[in-house]
Amino acid sequence: MSESDLQGTNGLSVLLNWLQPAATAPSPLAAARDAEADLVDTIAQERAAAFEAGVTAGRVAAEAELAPIVAALRGAEGALQAACVIDVGAVQSVLTGLVRAVVERVLLAELRVGDSVLDALVLAALAEVQPDEAPVLRVHPDALALIEQISGREVLAGLTIVIDAGMPRDGFAVEGPEFVISAGLMARLDCVMAELS
Repeated sequence: MSESDLQGTNGLSVLLNWLQPAATAPSPLAAARDAEADLVDTIAQERAAAFEAGVTAGRVAAEAELAPIVAALRGAEGALQAACVIDVGAVQSVLTGLVRAVVERVLLAELRVGDSVLDALVLAALAEVQPDEAPVLRVHPDALALIEQISGREVLAGLTIVIDAGMPRDGFAVEGPEFVISAGLMARLDCVMAELS
């Protein structure tokens, strides 16, 4: 650069241009790398957005498809809970009847084997009687035979015996002028069942 060039009005601007490095255009390789990075970012963003949209759409479709099944299961659950509710009043009478039937069968089986269950009841009833009251023993024929078989005829000595086939098979009553003592396994069972009810 010559001195005359520097002296002109343009001299300062020329100097500044000369001192400033020339702008270079970006190389095509760098531009391609930048474009590739931008493209990779855009693809990743689009892929993430598409994945999220697919998950949401899949969830909505699955919920719509399962909705009737879930409703049916909830209905079945309600029906099952309703079916499992126990009416205590209804069950109590059935169970009480069942217990009574079982106990009656067990007691009658015991009587058939010759157990002294009846004997103890008769002796307890006779113990309540005063000696001068002339008691009468009203008894079912099967119970009388069983008492005689287990305890012997001497237990019944001094009693007037009235055989009453209308009484329960295990039933008997000791009667006096001013009293009646009824006993029997089923009568005792009635008391027990009344307490249980």
